[in-house]
Amino acid sequence: MTNPSNRAAAMHRTKQRRLPVVLRGAGLRQWRSRMGNTRPCAKQLFDFRTIGPLPPPVASLAIEKPLRDERVRVPPEAVDRMQLII
Repeated sequence: MTNPSNRAAAMHRTKQRRLPVVLRGAGLRQWRSRMGNTRPCAKQLFDFRTIGPLPPPVASLAIEKPLRDERVRVPPEAVDRMQLII
């Protein structure tokens, strides 16, 4: 479903049925404006929230914990470098 109109229509039907929708994306800043341009009422129907970058200690934990849970060790330098990429 690459067409913003199709996504807006699908989300609108879901909202009418009072079903929960959670959409997360990274680097999709244009999506909010495309939704708004596609459907005039989209900004009223949906709660668009912007979440900024995680603070470095939290970002480190977000990278390290799932790896640690799988018993994978990552050097601190590698975690620091991953944060620069993210």
